[in-house]
Amino acid sequence: MLAGIAWQPPGFLWAIDAVTSRMTVFDSLGIPLAAHRVGDGRSASLPWPMWVDVQGNLHHWDPGQRTITKFGIGPELIPLDSMSLPSLPRSGGNVSERWVREGVMATYGIPHSPRIRFTVDREGQVWLVNTSSFDLHETTYAGDTLRTLQLRRPPAPLEGRERDSIAAAIEIASHRLPKNKLVLEQVHVAADGWVWVEPRETPTRAWDVFDERGYYLGPVIPPVPIETEPFPIFGAGSITAVTEDELGVQYIVRLVLTR
Repeated sequence: MLAGIAWQPPGFLWAIDAVTSRMTVFDSLGIPLAAHRVGDGRSASLPWPMWVDVQGNLHHWDPGQRTITKFGIGPELIPLDSMSLPSLPRSGGNVSERWVREGVMATYGIPHSPRIRFTVDREGQVWLVNTSSFDLHETTYAGDTLRTLQLRRPPAPLEGRERDSIAAAIEIASHRLPKNKLVLEQVHVAADGWVWVEPRETPTRAWDVFDERGYYLGPVIPPVPIETEPFPIFGAGSITAVTEDELGVQYIVRLVLTR
């Protein structure tokens, strides 16, 4: 179950199997060099996030342990550092619900429940966001906050018919839903240091963007709707992403940013 790939200089291609949590590294000719087990093999993530920083270190997300680990340059998988993702307080209730029908059990997320999202930038720093507030925290692996980017955009209330409709659709009492809607879904940091904030709506029709100094530039609207999965790749002044036409056919597009 190929779930993610990442290029690492000077010519290693890492690929991860989401079922077995096995990472395989290939050389530039496609020859397998090594395979490594990571995590406990009981969690899958699609697409599986991996990042490579400017020093060539590989950063890997383990959803089972909820940790991000930094490894050195392959083909050996040598851990250099790791950090656990912070947990949100449970005062607002559970973010998921178990559903049982005729002996079949499944778990689904409760809409608008806040979550911690994250990414790793080209400098190897970890960005953390709470999807219920517009605060973007750049942190080190040691947990030190280097800076926080904020946008004064309060969450919209979740109420009325919309609230009742969501509750009815997932068959729970409406009071179990959060009081407010989420303000964002994900954060991405481009190769040039620009920070791109993904809204909740999918496909994406606009991003909120900060430059490398942390100044808010405003919304950036792509010429075509952008799918959130597979997640876009933000380069220095360009975006490589997936879009769909009116027939549902997917295309890879490369967008160039005019500053």
